[in-house]
Amino acid sequence: MQRWTLTLLSSLAALPLSVYVAIDQAPVPGDVAGIRAVQSVEGLGLLAEAVNWAGDLRWIPAAAFLAVWLMRCERQDRRAVLLTGFVLLVLQGGSQVLKLLVDSPRPSPAYGVAIDRVRESGGFPSGHVYGDVLTYGTIAVLAPVALGTWSAAVRVPAVTIVALAGWARVYVGAHWPSDVVGGYLWGAAALGVVLAIASRSLVPSAGASMAAELPNRHSGRPQAGEPRSRERQESDSR
Repeated sequence: MQRWTLTLLSSLAALPLSVYVAIDQAPVPGDVAGIRAVQSVEGLGLLAEAVNWAGDLRWIPAAAFLAVWLMRCERQDRRAVLLTGFVLLVLQGGSQVLKLLVDSPRPSPAYGVAIDRVRESGGFPSGHVYGDVLTYGTIAVLAPVALGTWSAAVRVPAVTIVALAGWARVYVGAHWPSDVVGGYLWGAAALGVVLAIASRSLVPSAGASMAAELPNRHSGRPQAGEPRSRERQESDSR
């Protein structure tokens, strides 16, 4: 049950917001003021484009991460790594399904906000934010398992991209703040699924070896190659 906590909590928060946006349609209260406040800070266009670019190409670091993990992992864990990658790939399309269901409009210059270009697809949830949370979140959480001592080198940029993804989408006028919140919540729910699958697939091999040790420990019998206690050696010599 603990493995699915992130998915359950995120879904419980995302569902009512999704229903509300689907009924009321964006912009919801706070959207216009929020996007205007974000866009009021000038000179950050290049940073926003860099973060959005990282979202567009997130499949590259994801593929590289899984490839390195496959090379470094134990043979018995390779199936779990491949399963994790497959689930990660399948869930990438989750935001598109939600967009079709909610069918909420994107920002428009009619509200006095700037947009970098016109987009025809629905706005809720933000697909960039959803995908960044799912992909870079997976990399950040599983990096210690996959990369060992090199994990910090990828965790820092991964977390940074996730943190800035929502701001970048609002800054260029691609999404309302409510779209971004939905992207974070549904992305976290999808991330929880990947992590639950990964932990369930990777942990049993370690758990099995631990379970094999327990009967010997509880029986008091020494394991193969284990020296007997001093008291038992003395009793045997009498």
